[in-house]
Amino acid sequence: MLDKSAKWVLDESDSPGVWGTTYETALAHLFLLLQAPDPVRDAATYEYFAHTQNENGSWEDDPFLTALVLRAADGRSIPKTVVSIQERLRQ
Repeated sequence: MLDKSAKWVLDESDSPGVWGTTYETALAHLFLLLQAPDPVRDAATYEYFAHTQNENGSWEDDPFLTALVLRAADGRSIPKTVVSIQERLRQ
């Protein structure tokens, strides 16, 4: 089930590592970090985040979006329990 979801998310990308808006890109990236890690795509996403960041450090002057992008940009912040839950769902 999750593999099909990951494939769908990947197919919906506008270009490698980018999905529509910054918000959509951050959400897709968070999901794919767990389901379909890819260092090349991740690098493209990080480049997109860097390119779209405002001079004041935010994304679109939106605190929620800025927090989401920062969370997505730091995949290490994803709790390991989420990964283990995902592994159990695959079985």
